[in-house]
Amino acid sequence: AAPLLAQGVAVGEAFLNPVFAAHSPKEFWGQRWNRQVNALLRRACFKPLASVAGPAAAALLTFGVSALFHEYQFALTFQGGGYRLRRGSALFWA
Repeated sequence: AAPLLAQGVAVGEAFLNPVFAAHSPKEFWGQRWNRQVNALLRRACFKPLASVAGPAAAALLTFGVSALFHEYQFALTFQGGGYRLRRGSALFWA
Protein backbone atom coordinates (compact mmCIF):
# COMPACT_ATOMS: atom_id res chain seq x y z
CA ALA A 1 0.00 0.00 0.00
CA ALA A 2 2.91 2.37 0.67
CA PRO A 3 4.01 2.63 -3.00
CA LEU A 4 0.43 3.41 -3.99
CA LEU A 5 0.11 6.12 -1.37
CA ALA A 6 3.48 7.59 -2.43
CA GLN A 7 2.15 7.93 -5.98
CA GLY A 8 -1.02 9.63 -4.78
CA VAL A 9 -3.30 6.69 -5.64
CA ALA A 10 -6.09 5.93 -3.21
CA VAL A 11 -5.47 2.37 -2.06
CA GLY A 12 -9.13 1.41 -2.22
CA GLU A 13 -9.35 2.76 -5.77
CA ALA A 14 -6.39 0.65 -6.91
CA PHE A 15 -7.99 -2.57 -5.69
CA LEU A 16 -11.47 -1.77 -6.98
CA ASN A 17 -10.30 -1.79 -10.58
CA PRO A 18 -11.23 -5.19 -12.05
CA VAL A 19 -8.80 -5.95 -14.85
CA PHE A 20 -11.20 -8.03 -16.91
CA ALA A 21 -13.98 -5.42 -16.86
CA ALA A 22 -12.19 -3.51 -19.63
CA HIS A 23 -14.21 -2.92 -22.79
CA SER A 24 -11.24 -2.50 -25.15
CA PRO A 25 -7.52 -3.30 -25.39
CA LYS A 26 -6.78 0.41 -24.91
CA GLU A 27 -8.72 0.48 -21.66
CA PHE A 28 -7.15 -2.81 -20.52
CA TRP A 29 -3.53 -1.74 -21.06
CA GLY A 30 -3.97 1.98 -20.45
CA GLN A 31 -6.23 2.10 -17.42
CA ARG A 32 -6.43 -1.28 -15.75
CA TRP A 33 -3.24 -3.31 -16.17
CA ASN A 34 -0.37 -2.55 -13.78
CA ARG A 35 -1.39 0.99 -12.98
CA GLN A 36 1.75 1.81 -10.97
CA VAL A 37 4.16 1.00 -13.80
CA ASN A 38 1.82 2.69 -16.27
CA ALA A 39 1.88 5.89 -14.20
CA LEU A 40 5.66 5.74 -13.81
CA LEU A 41 6.33 5.22 -17.53
CA ARG A 42 3.83 7.90 -18.48
CA ARG A 43 5.39 10.43 -16.13
CA ALA A 44 9.09 9.55 -16.60
CA CYS A 45 9.19 8.54 -20.29
CA PHE A 46 6.14 9.29 -22.38
CA LYS A 47 5.35 12.88 -21.38
CA PRO A 48 8.93 14.21 -21.67
CA LEU A 49 9.47 12.38 -24.97
CA ALA A 50 6.10 13.41 -26.41
CA SER A 51 6.92 17.08 -25.92
CA VAL A 52 10.15 16.63 -27.91
CA ALA A 53 9.49 13.87 -30.44
CA GLY A 54 5.70 13.70 -30.70
CA PRO A 55 3.26 11.15 -29.30
CA ALA A 56 3.90 8.34 -31.81
CA ALA A 57 7.67 8.33 -31.29
CA ALA A 58 7.18 8.71 -27.53
CA ALA A 59 4.88 5.67 -27.46
CA LEU A 60 7.40 3.56 -29.38
CA LEU A 61 10.32 4.65 -27.20
CA THR A 62 8.30 4.11 -24.01
CA PHE A 63 7.45 0.61 -25.24
CA GLY A 64 11.18 0.00 -25.71
CA VAL A 65 11.93 1.19 -22.17
CA SER A 66 9.21 -1.14 -20.88
CA ALA A 67 10.72 -4.05 -22.83
CA LEU A 68 14.18 -3.39 -21.38
CA PHE A 69 12.67 -3.17 -17.90
CA HIS A 70 10.98 -6.56 -18.39
CA GLU A 71 14.23 -8.12 -19.63
CA TYR A 72 16.01 -6.73 -16.57
CA GLN A 73 13.36 -8.31 -14.33
CA PHE A 74 13.80 -11.68 -16.06
CA ALA A 75 17.58 -11.44 -15.72
CA LEU A 76 17.29 -10.76 -11.98
CA THR A 77 14.68 -13.45 -11.43
CA PHE A 78 16.40 -16.23 -13.38
CA GLN A 79 20.06 -15.35 -12.90
CA GLY A 80 20.78 -18.65 -11.13
CA GLY A 81 19.20 -20.60 -13.99
CA GLY A 82 21.61 -19.44 -16.67
CA TYR A 83 19.41 -16.67 -18.07
CA ARG A 84 21.44 -14.05 -19.89
CA LEU A 85 20.19 -10.78 -21.30
CA ARG A 86 21.82 -11.54 -24.65
CA ARG A 87 19.75 -14.73 -24.82
CA GLY A 88 16.70 -12.85 -23.60
CA SER A 89 13.23 -13.10 -24.94
CA ALA A 90 12.72 -11.61 -28.37
CA LEU A 91 9.00 -11.35 -27.62
CA PHE A 92 9.23 -7.65 -26.82
CA TRP A 93 11.03 -6.79 -30.05
CA ALA A 94 8.95 -8.90 -32.44
